[in-house]
Amino acid sequence: MKKIAIFLFLFCLISPIWAQDPFYRLIGKSEGLPSNSVYDVFQDSKGFIWCSHDEGLSKYDGFTFKTFSSKEQTSKAGSYIREDKFGRIWYSNFDGFLYYVENETLKELKMSKPFGYTRYGINDKYVFVIVQNGIEIFDLESLKLVKKKKYSLLNFVTSLNFKNSFYVQLDSIMVFESLDEPTLFSVKNQPGFIPNMNMIFSNSEGILFAGKETNGEPNFMLNKENTVKIIQSKFKGFFQNYSVTDGIYWACAQSGVLGFNSKNNLELNNGKVFFADYNLSSVFKDKRGNFWFSTLSDGLIFVPDLYIKRLTIKNEKPLKLVDKSTGFFIGTRSGKVLLNDLNGNTKEISGNKQHEVISMVYDSLNGNLFCSARGLNVFDKQYRTIYGKTFSLKDICRIDKNYYAYASSGNIGLLNISGKPSGSIWDSLHFSNLIQNDKTISTINPLIIRGKSVTFSSSLNSIFFATNLGLYLANPSGVKELKFGNESVFIKKLQSSFNRIFCLNGNGRLFEIIEGKIFKKLNVPSNIKDIKCSGNFLFLITEEHLYQINLKKPGDVYIQLEYIAKGQEINDVVFLKNQLVIATNMGLVISEKNENNLETYKAPFYINYLKIGKKRVSNFIGEEFNSYENEVEINYSILDYNKVNELPLFYKINESEWIKCSNNSRNINLPSLSPGKYKIEFKIGNYDIENQKIEFVIKKRFYFQWWFILITLIFVSVFLAIVYQIRLQRIKIENKLKLEKIELQKSLGQSMLTAIKSQMNPHFFYNALNTIQSFIYSDDKKKASSYLAKFSKLTRLILEMSEKETVSLADEIIALRLYLELEEVRFEELEFHYSIYLNNKIEAEMVQIPSMMIQPYIENAIKHGLLHKLGKKELEIRIWQDVGILIVEVEDNGVGRDKSSKINAGKYEKWKSFSSGANEKRLEILNRGRSKAIGVAIHDKVDEEGHSSGTLVKISIPLNN
Repeated sequence: MKKIAIFLFLFCLISPIWAQDPFYRLIGKSEGLPSNSVYDVFQDSKGFIWCSHDEGLSKYDGFTFKTFSSKEQTSKAGSYIREDKFGRIWYSNFDGFLYYVENETLKELKMSKPFGYTRYGINDKYVFVIVQNGIEIFDLESLKLVKKKKYSLLNFVTSLNFKNSFYVQLDSIMVFESLDEPTLFSVKNQPGFIPNMNMIFSNSEGILFAGKETNGEPNFMLNKENTVKIIQSKFKGFFQNYSVTDGIYWACAQSGVLGFNSKNNLELNNGKVFFADYNLSSVFKDKRGNFWFSTLSDGLIFVPDLYIKRLTIKNEKPLKLVDKSTGFFIGTRSGKVLLNDLNGNTKEISGNKQHEVISMVYDSLNGNLFCSARGLNVFDKQYRTIYGKTFSLKDICRIDKNYYAYASSGNIGLLNISGKPSGSIWDSLHFSNLIQNDKTISTINPLIIRGKSVTFSSSLNSIFFATNLGLYLANPSGVKELKFGNESVFIKKLQSSFNRIFCLNGNGRLFEIIEGKIFKKLNVPSNIKDIKCSGNFLFLITEEHLYQINLKKPGDVYIQLEYIAKGQEINDVVFLKNQLVIATNMGLVISEKNENNLETYKAPFYINYLKIGKKRVSNFIGEEFNSYENEVEINYSILDYNKVNELPLFYKINESEWIKCSNNSRNINLPSLSPGKYKIEFKIGNYDIENQKIEFVIKKRFYFQWWFILITLIFVSVFLAIVYQIRLQRIKIENKLKLEKIELQKSLGQSMLTAIKSQMNPHFFYNALNTIQSFIYSDDKKKASSYLAKFSKLTRLILEMSEKETVSLADEIIALRLYLELEEVRFEELEFHYSIYLNNKIEAEMVQIPSMMIQPYIENAIKHGLLHKLGKKELEIRIWQDVGILIVEVEDNGVGRDKSSKINAGKYEKWKSFSSGANEKRLEILNRGRSKAIGVAIHDKVDEEGHSSGTLVKISIPLNN
């Protein structure tokens, strides 16, 4: 009866804990996978993951999925993904048509109607495709059909590609390698061959034959020498597909996958299936050792390492881990304390089940376990409670064999479980500061203080307490506050190892205390929520990541561990016997990796394309773009499928500073770049990327190009030369015009003087004075005075008019009347008569004409026409206006120009009319620069007998010219 009770007691101590599947992460539609029904997984030569699913073929870089499909596809779902030597990715849809991705575009192989969904073959030269009446062979480079072989496919079983050979299983097996006839052989006669055995997959050793439904029968391996060896497996059941990864055969079923190691004939996982809750379709292992399990309903199962275990404790969540030489303790959210012996056996120690475990410390010196939940409990080696207190312990550490330092919610101080002096140097400090005369516990600070963490430095023989009031240092002689400068230091967690003291502040920054007084900031991530020293390592815990620093190696280089899925909360960590145990909100993760193999993974980096405006460019070196093509987008991939490193990507342009890229995007946008040469380099974290860079040139705008500048300079030079010549010519013309104007003014002045002379010639003066004299001699004072007044007025008027270029028609008529009145006196006894007719429509005061324009023609009429005529002498002046032209006619009944010239020629040798010559010269000068010239027409009148009867002068003066 006693034995039965002991058995039941031990049975109750064993906590139900299961070693479930390997640590994994599901990648499905929520992560961007187009469909959760996945049929095949493949990795290309660059490292990209490809998967075929119901929506077609997708390429995955660990960040996004890019799906390839075509309108010409008969259906999208397919399988059997392969890569040829030209880097094209192939797959067959379930209708049997073959497609490939080239230059990021899905294309169709121009083949005949397929026999159905069958696996195709690819080697270095050819593509082999099974069609309805045989096999078509295409040239791999040109993808043109080069040969078609007709076969009966009634007994077709399956096909597959192995190295450079394409195997087709009919009654016999045909092996195609070239355009020649295939090699034939049979395995039916092999001992133990079962009729339903099919070729299922190939590996480095050869081709494996097995049945879809097995009962643990032996399988056959056909190697390259066409010999068969028997492989004994324990596979039992119906399997919908088989895969192979480095000598491990995988049988995929609707309820999980079985793994078999052909090297030692052992089944993985003790013969139990992996992922029993999933419908598996294929298994693939990538170049880094990650496993990809494709499912028909849940997407992809990503496993970074098959040997990283995930343990789930029924109804419990682990919070705290403490290492022991033979295992580790687990403190749970429910307050339980469990012990795991590293062999999968876990039992319950005890604990306060009313509160979660806050802290645990194992004292390896005497085997005591300190556990704080709702109060402090100390267990001995037999896990019996030997000490208990109701205060809330936050942290505790050993000082010597009798004393511990503790930090609790209301105190910091020393703990002596025995309550007896032991000759320790800490006795005096402890027993002089007891709490309520309890000899086991003391406080070393009289203030009400909230302790957070505590650690002990044996090299300094000092205790460090982190509290809500600051950081305190205690030694046997007393307590003091450690400050940074004159400021208090607020720390939430303390850890020490290898004589180094680390402290984490409330902002998530890590410092080291050197010689008990100097604070040194460590170059580590700044968002740390907890730290833990275990083994040779200092572990740094953030919200989603776990980092470690090997304290035995110099430099404090931190690396990121790859065992935690994104979204998992890390509670604690412990390292013992080369096993890393991590407590998460989803259970325990146990890695058996050796600490020396934990190195930071350098994820491959690729530039996918360079986009200029809407144009994609695949060549990243030496491209030239126009000045308006200055909006640049760079799309890249970082092939880190574990999604744990997440090291930042940096880029720099030319020799500028490094710029950090966002982890939430895979695009770099460079807007409005100036013309010039550009070189863009990249690095991930502190690692430079040598083989991926971009160099391009944005050309200057055309008006900055040398040829345009040269043409412009030539054009400007020619233009300036032309402008200079034109300007020079204009200056010459202007100077010429100025000279001509001067000459004109001079000539005009001379003509004016000539006109004055002509109007006031000595003969006229002589006649006028003689007339005045005759009036005086005849004592006709009245006539002499009147004549003299008119003569004086005419002289003054002519002088005034000679100073003006134009005068009014009224002033001109007044001057003419004065002149004619004076001349009339001379011709009084000769019967001289004149008349001036002015059209009453002309406003004489408003009309401007050149000064002294009409008088010379009147003088000529009197002097040369009327003076020589016998009898009645008549002179008529008519003035009228006709369409912007002033018409002046001077008509006389004199002897005419011909007879007058003969008379004058007889009297004066070399005679010429002085006034007429001057007036002609003046008329020539006045007409220069006019749009309408002043015209003078002279007509000689004749009578009925043809004799000269006078002269008619018609003067046309344009108005407003």
